[in-house]
Amino acid sequence: MGPEGIKLLGDLLGTGGQNERFAAAALMGKLMSPDAIPALEKALFDGDNADNVLVQRMASHAVGTIGGEKAIPVLERIIAEGSEWGVKTNAAASLAQMGRQEGIDWIRDSYHSQEDQGTKLQLLGAMGAVGDPSYLPDLHKVLREETEYSKRFMAVTGIAKAARHESLPVLEAIINNPDEDKMIITQAKKAYDEIKGDD
Repeated sequence: MGPEGIKLLGDLLGTGGQNERFAAAALMGKLMSPDAIPALEKALFDGDNADNVLVQRMASHAVGTIGGEKAIPVLERIIAEGSEWGVKTNAAASLAQMGRQEGIDWIRDSYHSQEDQGTKLQLLGAMGAVGDPSYLPDLHKVLREETEYSKRFMAVTGIAKAARHESLPVLEAIINNPDEDKMIITQAKKAYDEIKGDD
């Protein structure tokens, strides 16, 4: 889809009904064209779409999916000026995946300040997906204190991505725990072997 198609989607994003705007933002993300970013930014901050959380969430996700240098200022603006939590989380997670410190810090700080357990779980998922070494104290704590499978799995995933020797004792404890879930043990063994392989 060329520039004309991007323009048509941009027009739809600005004037269509909620379902059409949502679909236009989703398709823009799939096309991964930086030319779509201005229309997505407009949907995030201007006009009727600014009052539509679902459209905003998809638009922030689409900007992050497109990525690249053109996406960074928009994602940073979302964190600085956005109000809806899910929209900001999408932007922060995308920045963190790019290795941008502001995204990494926002996820960690929000995880520490968040009271709602469902929200905290989503932030833990982002931490696991990014695997930044600064998240390791929190990921280690999850494995020491939490019993819920999803939390433990996300933590092991993040530890594997961070790949730091300081995680080896935590992984050993999982591997040697006969009551641990088999899938988590498998992930822990894989992470352990990869970290030891770096010696």
